[in-house]
Amino acid sequence: MDIVLGGDESSSSKLSEAPTSILTSTTVVDEISNESTKLSLPIPDSESIPAEGTPKTGGKEGRMVKSSSTRVITADTTHMHIEPSHIIEYEWPPKSGERYFIQEQIAELLDVKSFKRKYPELSRHTIEINEREYLLANYKLATAINEHQMHGLTALRAIEIHELMASDYPAIYSEYQRAAADKVKLQMAEEQKRLDAIKLDTKKMDELRKSAIRSAFEFNSEMNAIKRTERRYFWDLQTSIIQSSKNRWKRMPPEYTRPGPYPAALIHGQYQHFYK
Repeated sequence: MDIVLGGDESSSSKLSEAPTSILTSTTVVDEISNESTKLSLPIPDSESIPAEGTPKTGGKEGRMVKSSSTRVITADTTHMHIEPSHIIEYEWPPKSGERYFIQEQIAELLDVKSFKRKYPELSRHTIEINEREYLLANYKLATAINEHQMHGLTALRAIEIHELMASDYPAIYSEYQRAAADKVKLQMAEEQKRLDAIKLDTKKMDELRKSAIRSAFEFNSEMNAIKRTERRYFWDLQTSIIQSSKNRWKRMPPEYTRPGPYPAALIHGQYQHFYK
């Protein structure tokens, strides 16, 4: 026998909807608990997250994605614009007469990507520590060359670079000549200002006089040493005679070399002092 509870269809629909609402509320509670659990977990570093398409291996090999704190190297860090006035021409060793340019500056000025490959016949040498320290102290190399290029600088002979720029890059060479002339004028003006200030100070004048005497003494000593070791002879262009020091030759007594009354025979069989 069927038992029918009282009520209409609306009451039956309410009874059927009750479990659904209970399940929905339970699902919402579960989702909220899951979200709270996720929030309580520690956030992993970006380095520990493997990139897509890479195996998730443990250790350092699995860290394929770099962190967001990685330093970005800009163009200003790796590139420095070079003007003709920035070019350094120096003498090394000092007082040797040999002048050099820095290859990295010349390549940037002439816009040559691989200077050594394009001009392999040029004379060059690697700049050592002493030479680099000299450039840093006297020519402010740190403001003319990037820091990452300091340990691999190359020097080129100045006479070869002058010939190269004059023949292949005349416009740039004329700009460099004007910049070099301006540098010389500026140095002369600063030197003149320094001398004008020294003229008013007697003590500094005495020091400058002693320094000039010492410099002349050192120059004469070096010149005499070179004459004794390297330049023993020289050719006189006016007379085409090779000159040399007297003390390098054996000296004969004057009576042995003084001409006599019969130095040479004018006719055959005539008496003479020298037998030939």
